[in-house]
Amino acid sequence: MKHELSQNERVRRKLARDGSISRNQCLRQIPAITRLAARIDDLEHEGYRFKEDKRGNDYVYTVIGWPDGVRPETKLDYIADAKRKVALFDSGASMDEVFAV
Repeated sequence: MKHELSQNERVRRKLARDGSISRNQCLRQIPAITRLAARIDDLEHEGYRFKEDKRGNDYVYTVIGWPDGVRPETKLDYIADAKRKVALFDSGASMDEVFAV
């Protein structure tokens, strides 16, 4: 039997992957989540902290604090790591040195 993810689990996964989520994204891309504010409230009770921005007719929630013991790498972490590696390579470091860090 296939395990269905709860709404909170779906939101947690999106936040872990991207670091933010919006109401309109949920309506378009994440099935069965029509009350994102309620899911955000649940996650705040778990220890997440959010910055809320109103952008036009959308609400965007960005994680500014993770619960204790939870801090997945987000796309921004991957981008920062890639930029750091490019800078190391551009400064003359060998490929072994770049990927050893």
